[in-house]
Amino acid sequence: MLKSEIDYDTKCWAEKITFKDFLGYDPGTPSPQYNGDDFPEFCLRPSPNNIISCFKDDDCFLQGFILAIFWGSMWQKNSLKRIFCPRLTNVESTLKEAKEKIVEEESIKNAWKLLAEQLYWSPVFISKVLHFLSRSAGFEQNPPVPMDNKVTLKQIWPKFLTMVRQKRENGNNNQEPAPWEGKFEGYSRYMTLINVWAKEKNWSTTNIETTLFKKYNVN
Repeated sequence: MLKSEIDYDTKCWAEKITFKDFLGYDPGTPSPQYNGDDFPEFCLRPSPNNIISCFKDDDCFLQGFILAIFWGSMWQKNSLKRIFCPRLTNVESTLKEAKEKIVEEESIKNAWKLLAEQLYWSPVFISKVLHFLSRSAGFEQNPPVPMDNKVTLKQIWPKFLTMVRQKRENGNNNQEPAPWEGKFEGYSRYMTLINVWAKEKNWSTTNIETTLFKKYNVN
């Protein structure tokens, strides 16, 4: 199990606002993770299994990196400019070092810092890459979950804060979670929420994220 950076204000509210309350129903089973099924069969699909397999092989880190870009729909011009700012040799060595940190420390904190400072990646892309690096290292129960601008930052987190504020108006005086920031601390608040709900459902953090994504990924 990975060690988690807990935000106690978020934890307090996540225990009051259950996963069932948030969704509006109680899902019996988790939704599946996107598997790259809309890519043609003749190409290597950006499926979670393929990305994880690449990150398990020291010679295939760059292939895993490319697949993660397509899996996470990060091919837009502005995203690619930022992702490919460093040289590929730097990307490969930094990814390997990040995985080593995850394994040695059983935490993503310093791996996140490494990707942010050495590769200048956005929090969204860092979260996607760390998700697969962690799973490739065997952390399947509580890996960091991938974020998404459209779903996570514009729907899930704002809805959670709205529900918190409604409960505070009804007399609950617990401190509201701090505002979202594009830093590790902000992501830790989101992961605190996901971890509390994963414990509630006895699911993996991936299961919670995929179920949320299916409900809130509306065009």
